[in-house]
Formats: sequence, structure tokens, C-alpha cells
Amino acid sequence: MTIFEKVEEALNCGDEEARREAVESLFQASGPDVLRLLIRATGDESWRVRKTSVEALLTYTEPAEAIDALIHGLHAEDNAGLRNACVETLIRMGEMAVLALLPHVSSPDEDVRKFVIDILGGIGDERAVPALVGAMGDSNENVRATAAENLGLIGSEAAVASLLDALRRDDLQLQYGALRALFTIGRSVPLDAITPLLQKPLLRKPVYECLGNIRDLAAVEVLVKGLGERSTASRVAAAGSLMKLYHGSGDRGFREALGERIRRNVPAADVEALLQDLDSADLNRRMSVAQILGFLGDGAATLPLLEAAADEPVSAFALDAIVRIGRPARDILVQNFGELPDEQMALACTALGCLGSASAIPSLRLAIDNESPGVRAAAAVALGRLDAIESLSRLTALLADDFPGVQEAAVKSIKDLASVHGREVLEAVASMTRSSGEFIRANVVRVLGAVGLDEGIERVLDAMRDESAAVRQAALEALGRLEFARFRDTFQLALTDESAEVRAIAADLWGRSGDPRAAENLMLMLDHEDLWVRCAALRGLGECGDASRADALRLALAQADGIALITGLEALVTLVGENAAEDLIKALDRDDPEVVRVALQGLERVGSPREQECLGRALCRLLGHEDSDVRLMVARFAGIHRVLETLPALTARHEGEGDQAVREMLGYAIERVGGRDAETRRRVAS
Repeated sequence: MTIFEKVEEALNCGDEEARREAVESLFQASGPDVLRLLIRATGDESWRVRKTSVEALLTYTEPAEAIDALIHGLHAEDNAGLRNACVETLIRMGEMAVLALLPHVSSPDEDVRKFVIDILGGIGDERAVPALVGAMGDSNENVRATAAENLGLIGSEAAVASLLDALRRDDLQLQYGALRALFTIGRSVPLDAITPLLQKPLLRKPVYECLGNIRDLAAVEVLVKGLGERSTASRVAAAGSLMKLYHGSGDRGFREALGERIRRNVPAADVEALLQDLDSADLNRRMSVAQILGFLGDGAATLPLLEAAADEPVSAFALDAIVRIGRPARDILVQNFGELPDEQMALACTALGCLGSASAIPSLRLAIDNESPGVRAAAAVALGRLDAIESLSRLTALLADDFPGVQEAAVKSIKDLASVHGREVLEAVASMTRSSGEFIRANVVRVLGAVGLDEGIERVLDAMRDESAAVRQAALEALGRLEFARFRDTFQLALTDESAEVRAIAADLWGRSGDPRAAENLMLMLDHEDLWVRCAALRGLGECGDASRADALRLALAQADGIALITGLEALVTLVGENAAEDLIKALDRDDPEVVRVALQGLERVGSPREQECLGRALCRLLGHEDSDVRLMVARFAGIHRVLETLPALTARHEGEGDQAVREMLGYAIERVGGRDAETRRRVAS
């Protein structure tokens, strides 16, 4: 019994694993029998068997023959699974399959024509555009519509004129496909070419979508009317296009005119319909509708918007809409505040803070005593934004809250108050620097640093002698935001602090200081036992601007690995620029994929090194790396920078690469490095 007979027998058995192993045995084999069995396995009922077969076909040694076999598989009328698998595999074959597919756009079998057009659209190669334009005249309406939609997937503007012509034919499916294609391409088209199609209810949604590409107030007028459509899909498409036009325009006058037209022309009945859309499960629909409701300025939308804001992806849009509604929204929030569930109450606090009215302060003051940490935190931030100095004593109490998030909110709020009421804030919190709680003392130090008054700064300096490392860290960070020279001695002393966290912060401050003594101080910390202190010193040396320290940095790199090596490489690039190229090439020899990634990023920053040959050898070696992400990065780098020395290795790797994403990047790199050389293209295609 031959190997092929054994495989065929295995493919007939009921054991899934036996069938998969049989297919696996065909890897690296070739010939008509191999292709016949692989195509058969591609239609297997088991996804594991199908997956193995697809991978075998993608790495088949004669790609052109595999492509022909897959195209033949599209004719299997009695095996829908096989046809679908052939479609998927041919799309993954990519550009190399295009020329073989093009003749089949005119296949006698209308199903095959449709499959081939879908494949060409999935590949996205512009060479298919003429054939697909021609297919819009096919005798089969499904083929015509499919051709139009796939022209959109290819995204070629060369197809726009033909798509506009298709809109003038009395062919509903073709018109629908052409509208979808024009929307996907994103090209602005004449308004009068698409608005007549609004007479056909089934075309209204794609027409409204296309209008989102036309930055014209006449298009806005049509879209505003579309907000009153009975069809939810059409209504939401109009809303989405209005917001696309609004956010896509940098013209303030256009944006204001758009908003004004929405406010003026949407009746109350349409508002009710939009509120229903706000309950939709579709995320894009809810985001668009929330923004439209904000433009309408109707207070009745406030509570539905607040409920919608509980969903994080919608939250920013819904809160912005509430703020845009303005005073009516504020009055409704205040009126209903006490009845809101905790999550909505926290969001209401945020909205009231943004609305900027003192009438909200009584509600917010009650909220900072709420049992929910989220409500307390949101209320605290809002009181700071509203300059509620009368709430200072209650905010300072939150510095001792059991929840860190509430403490941080209180610090932010009190800092906001300090920008106007510095003396009052200082008097309210100064005595708290003697609190028994270290986190309270740390929070107070952060506030005092923001106040900036001399008495407060003296207390921050005193905190540098606190027994708690957390307090000293807070004090150092507060001083670091002030003038460096003023506290140079303090920063010098912090380099010897018993806490590694404090020393690391001090090293970062010295690195950014521009002080003449920075490099000398940082050099002393390169051998520090703590990893994060060493990283801070390396980073600081890179930022200090003293290029004479580059050799010391290189010496530290020779002994480093992991995060320290990555930090050092980044620092060296910052310090000496293109003179770091040789060091980056050496780093390509490291086993750590993350180090390789950083080294390649560094080489992209500094430009091509003088010694291309060394770089080429390193990249060729990495093309065989076991990590597919590394191979992908290397292929991309070689292609972008046209590293000629990598061409043989790129071509060899392309022939045996099993990862489709890497294979596609290798093809791109070969085309870039090899240019339009016919022999190179032939080798890639084969």
C-alpha cells in the first residue's frame, strides 16, 4: 500500500486525530496526489483536520499548483464546507493568487464567479479592479452586487466613476452594493448622485452612510431629516454620519452650523425615537445617538443619557451630551440626585462638576458622605472643580479615607482649591503632617507641594526626614515639580536614601535636571543592587545630555539584561543618536525577543548604520528565530530600510514560512529590497 493509499484510508476513518495526523504526514510532500488529498481534507467535518490541511497548502512547495487545486475546489457544488475552506485559504494566499483567479471572474458557474470575486476583494489587490468593474455587468444580480461591494473592500478610487455609473441603473442589489462600496472607499461624491435613491426604502441606510463622506451643509440637511426615519437602521445611520462629519471637520464654523441645524430641525417625536435607540445593543448606535441628543439640548434626555453612561464605552459621549444640554440637565440631575443608584450618582457628580454651577454643591456635599467609594471620589473631584471652598474641611477628612481612590480624588480636589485659596488650604492641612497615619501624611505633602507657599514647602522639606518611605517619596515628587536648583542639596541627599523607591525617583530628577553634576551622580548608581535604581540611573544618563558618558553607559550595558538592558539601549539612543547603531546591532544577538524589538526600534530612530553588512548578517540570522513576532519585526525592518544583504535570506525564508502574517511581510520585504527585478518576483511567486 502506497503512502497516498494509507492517507486516503485514514481520511475515510472516523478517528479525527488519525485523519489529522494523516494530513500532517503530507507536509513538505508534493505532486498531484498530495494536492488531491489536501483539497479533500480541506473539506473535512473536523476543524482541526481542516486547519492542518490549510496550513499544509499555505506552505506547499509549489504555490501555483496549490492555487489551481484550490480554485478547482470552488466547483464542489455538493460540499459547501470545502468551498468555504478554499475561499479562506486563497484569501490567505494573498497577492500570489490574484493572476490565477482573474480568468475565473468569467467562469460559466455563477457560484464560482461570486466566490472568486469575494476572494479578490478579501485579498485587496488593485489588479483585480478592472475585472470587478466588468463583473458589475454580469448576467447574475448576486454576482453584480458582490462585485460592487468588493470594489469597496479593495478601496481603489479608480473604481469610483464606475460605481457612480452603477447607481444610475435600475438594479436594487447593484445600487446597494455600489453605495456600500462608495461608503467604504470614503470618497466624497456628488450629492445629487445619491440623494435620489432615498426614494427606495431599502437604500436609505447606505445613502445616509455615504452622506457622511460629503462635508457639505446640504448633506447635513438631508441627514438631519434622516433622524426622523421610521426605520431604526436608517435613523442610526443618519446619526452616525452627522457625528462623522462633526468630528472629521477642523472648521469650527462648519461644526457650529451642523449643531445648529440639528437643534433647529429635529421635532420632539424624533427625540423619542432617538431615546429608544439609546437602549440598543449596538455600541456604535448608542455612541452616535448620545451625541445627537446632546446637540438637541432637550432636558428629557438627561436621565436616559445618565443610564447609558454606565456603559464605559458610551460614558464619555453620554456625559459630554449631558454637559452640552446645560442648565436643563443640571436642574434634572439635582432634582433626582438622591434617588439615583450609586453608579449613576457617581456619573451625575462628574457631570455636575463639568456643568459648573454652584447650585449643585449641596448635592455634592451630601455625596461625599456616601457609602460608595466611587460616589465619594466623584463628588470630591466635582467640588474641587466648582471651587467649593466651603467644603474644604470635609474634603480634608477624605485624605484619611479607607479607599486609595477616594484619597487621590481628595488630593486632586484640594489641589484645585489651592490654586485660588492657597492660604486657606495651607492652614487647613498643615497640622495633618503630624498625623499618625503615613498615607495621610503623604497625601498632605502632595497638597502642600501644590500650594507652593513657603510655609508649606518648609513642611515638605521636613517630610524628607519622615520615618515612612511613602511620605519621603511623596515629598521628593512634590519638590521635583519645583525649581531643581532650589532643592539641589535635598535631591543630592535623596540619592543615598535607605528606600530604593526614593533613590530611583531622585535619579530620575537628576537625569531631567540639566545640572552639571547630574552625570557624575548617576554614574555612581549604575552598579546599584536595586534593579529599578539602576534603570533610573541609566535613563537619567540618557537624558542628562553629557555624551562623554556614553562609554560608561556601554560598559553598563555589557553586564545588563532584561529590563535594564532595554532601558540602557533606549538611553544610549537618546544620548548619542546614530552613534548607538553598532551597540544596537550587537543587541540583536540577545535571546530576549523584547530586547531585539527595542534594538530594531532604536535602529529605526537613528537611521541606517554605516556598516550595513553587519546589520544584514544579524537580520539574516534573526529571520530563523523561533519567535514569529521577531521574524515579523525583522522582515518589516529589512523591507522598510531596504537592507540589500537580507534578500537571499528573505527569499529562502518566504518559501518555508508557516505563519501567514510573517509570510506576507516577507513578500513585502522582498518586493522592497529586490525592487522590480523579474527574477526576484519569479522566485517569490514560485
